[in-house]
Amino acid sequence: WWYGHNAVAFFLTTPVLGLMYYFVPKAANRPVYSYRLSIVHFWALIFIYIWAG
Repeated sequence: WWYGHNAVAFFLTTPVLGLMYYFVPKAANRPVYSYRLSIVHFWALIFIYIWAG
């Protein structure tokens, strides 16, 4: 069940983070600080979240 809970949380968390990466800079009228860092964050979330939850 631990793995299942983390998988469900993963599928609920990633869309919200994606929306935040789009709407927060747009609302603040500022560019994203580092696109490279956002890509690293995305892949770290993909590989680590399900196991570390």
